[in-house]
Amino acid sequence: MSTCHSRGQLGSRARAHRFGATQRFNRWCLAFLALAWTTSFATGAAAEDAHLQPQNVLPARIDEIEIRQGGGLWTTQSFVLRRELPWKVGEQVSLEDWQIGIRRLWNTQIFSRVDGWLESRAGRTVAVFQIEERWSLIPAFELMHGGKALWLRAGLSEHNLFGRYLQVDALYEYFDGQHGGILIYRDPRFLDRRLELRAQASRTMRPRPDFVVQRALARVEVLRLERDDTIRFGAAVQAFDDQFLPSIDERATGAPRPSAMQTFGIEPSLRFGRVDSKRVQYSGVSFETRPHVHVTIGDGATPFGGIMNELLAFRTAWRFTFALRARAAVQTRTAGAQLDYWLGGLDTIRGYRDNFTRANVYGLGNAEVRFVAFDTDWLACELAIFADASASRAPLQKTTSTFGFGPGIRFFIPKLVDSELRFDFPFAIVDGRLRGELAIGTEPFF
Repeated sequence: MSTCHSRGQLGSRARAHRFGATQRFNRWCLAFLALAWTTSFATGAAAEDAHLQPQNVLPARIDEIEIRQGGGLWTTQSFVLRRELPWKVGEQVSLEDWQIGIRRLWNTQIFSRVDGWLESRAGRTVAVFQIEERWSLIPAFELMHGGKALWLRAGLSEHNLFGRYLQVDALYEYFDGQHGGILIYRDPRFLDRRLELRAQASRTMRPRPDFVVQRALARVEVLRLERDDTIRFGAAVQAFDDQFLPSIDERATGAPRPSAMQTFGIEPSLRFGRVDSKRVQYSGVSFETRPHVHVTIGDGATPFGGIMNELLAFRTAWRFTFALRARAAVQTRTAGAQLDYWLGGLDTIRGYRDNFTRANVYGLGNAEVRFVAFDTDWLACELAIFADASASRAPLQKTTSTFGFGPGIRFFIPKLVDSELRFDFPFAIVDGRLRGELAIGTEPFF
């Protein structure tokens, strides 16, 4: 009995020992989990503490720059981002300088997201930028048919060539049996400075009421940015050769076509103010003046000059943008109608056909209220209400007035550069009658 009793006690002790060991093991596990959770929480808190908002830290010395991929394509060279910053590593940076850098990155328009913050690492202040690129290689295709002509444009547009923030557009054009094209090169940071170089070579067709202009053009422009980009000045030089083909317009008067002529000119420009972009919205005010002097060589040398002034104003409030464009231009009498101003179509007054009126003096205004209905990575939509008006006068002719208004809708793909598709439904007063139509464009109206 004693033996059995002894075995029972031993069994109880063994079970108690095993139970006690299990309890200790469980307590160790719980303690380890609690320690891990506490450490994780502390690490998370430290990381959160290390994620410092610039307004709480600056002015301060920046010791390092870190660039993180935010998603999507990642081809942009790091020097492109660093070049936009108005400060360098090792310098004392103010909050204003920090905000200028963020704004400049948005204004390149090659990023769909730009975020920046500071982190403290072993006594060093690190500037962290999280960037999400837009896809910058865009196919271009446009097909139109009017009068007796088929008009086709096709090609590619690259806004971030080799990840170096360079733009190259190459387009082929076919117009009523004639072949041509456009080649554009743009370097917004020429010589790694705040200089912009634009160069264009093209051979294009442009229909006018009494003829079609076939123009071969070469143009170079250099612009300089100063005072936080609120002042821009520069000049363009250009030369073009105009040939004239039969009209495709039913409004043609049968007037004889002009003789071929060549034109040479210079166009200085000066802009005050700045318009900033952020995804699909704009804000800011700018005023630009562009005088020009040209000489046309045809039957004889004919000099002419003029000036065009333009005011742009954008005010953003939540999802709303209030937009205004006002433009006024005057030009002395030229050697040919193709050198005058032409209003109408998708770029000046909606609701009127292209080339609706010819002018050497005009003023126009465009006003829009835009509302961002939704904005996602792959699709954004903006609703608009607009009104357009103009008054113009051609040499020895009476003043012509236009007025149009209506709703519009625009679609964007924020992941892509230059991806706007615009539908406007203008109602215009033509010959005393209100007429509605549909206008479709692939570029911003202004």
